[in-house]
Amino acid sequence: MPDLSILVELADFYDVDIRDIIDGERKGEDMNKEEKERLQLVADYAETEKNTLLMRLRIFSIVGLVSLIAGLVMLVLGGDNNLPVYDYLMGTLMGVSIGALLVAVFYSTGALENMRKRKRTLMKVLLVISILFLLGTFIAAIIASLLYIY
Repeated sequence: MPDLSILVELADFYDVDIRDIIDGERKGEDMNKEEKERLQLVADYAETEKNTLLMRLRIFSIVGLVSLIAGLVMLVLGGDNNLPVYDYLMGTLMGVSIGALLVAVFYSTGALENMRKRKRTLMKVLLVISILFLLGTFIAAIIASLLYIY
């Protein structure tokens, strides 16, 4: 089934009702102006939602790709480096890249949206726990690096 916006354009081009296109036969009724405007609004809304989804997927993909490249560069260039902060940053970058990939997959399949609708509070709690965990491990890595230097 094509996008609703394409169906509206086809109906305008061939001067038929959208239901005629969907049913595959012409019934002879002309689509009134009010119904055509309503369908155009629905098509515009669907197009906006699709563009929003694509923009978010692009952002997740770019963040994941940049994190992956930075993590791999750190892995290749820092072979002899034993500082815990360096290892933490490299691991965090690799984790962010994997996380961005997973979020992009969940987002594109609609699973993330379904989870968000059902469990908004759970998502907030998981976000706070994740941030606290990242901050805690970062602080631990800094302390371990300071102890390693001295």
